[in-house]
Amino acid sequence: MQGENLNSAINDTTVSCVGVKLPPFWKANPALWFVQLEAQFALAGITADDTKFNHVISAIDSDILNCVCDIILKPPDADKYSTLKNRLIELHSESEVSKIRTLLQGLELGDQRPSQLLARMKALAGDTVGEPLLRSLWLGRLPNNTQTILTALKEDLAGLASVADKINDLANYSSINSVTPQTSDYRVAQLEKQVAQLTTLVGELTTTMRQSRSQSRNRNRPFKNRRSCSRDRFQKYKEPANGICFYHTNFGTKAKKCNLPCSFKNPEN
Repeated sequence: MQGENLNSAINDTTVSCVGVKLPPFWKANPALWFVQLEAQFALAGITADDTKFNHVISAIDSDILNCVCDIILKPPDADKYSTLKNRLIELHSESEVSKIRTLLQGLELGDQRPSQLLARMKALAGDTVGEPLLRSLWLGRLPNNTQTILTALKEDLAGLASVADKINDLANYSSINSVTPQTSDYRVAQLEKQVAQLTTLVGELTTTMRQSRSQSRNRNRPFKNRRSCSRDRFQKYKEPANGICFYHTNFGTKAKKCNLPCSFKNPEN
């Protein structure tokens, strides 16, 4: 009877070991890795502390083992698994400051769907960042046309993410179609459209240049008129004659200047 019980226990242990699929240790999010690992423990029916502890040791590489070697070489008498778990999470989890920095600066949409980007940003935000700020940061990472559409909607974040995914899928579909071979008629139509746009642009530039030249002429005209009037006034003066200088010829005894030689005689003298 004891032999049967022993064989049964051995068989249960064997089934548990076979049933556990150890995922590679995830440095970027060790807490999530332990959630996945514990789900495997639950499916395999593993509850023994030593067994969990040994599974973790077998799943992590040497560099990580070296960081927790004190626990591995001299494990505590109780709660070995919890002690090792807490240390690994503490060593490899991002600090709150680092999470906020990544949230503010280090994320781009890239090849992700908008909903995937939002999920990542929510994980970084935790309870530190409120939904209004998270919404604003998320929208800022999306294409301009998507932002324009979403800002007009009054959906919650989940609803906006669903709409953003549909817009993203439609944009990707349009991009795929745009690289397909085009017919000659389509290319001709596109060229005609471009020519029409260029013609309109040239016409607008020509009109602008004409207006600019016209304004320039209007600004210069008063100066020319003044100069012409000045010449007219100058032309009314008498030309010097009979050896009398210009000033005495035109101003007589009221002249304040005299250009020699001058034969003018003041009647008063």
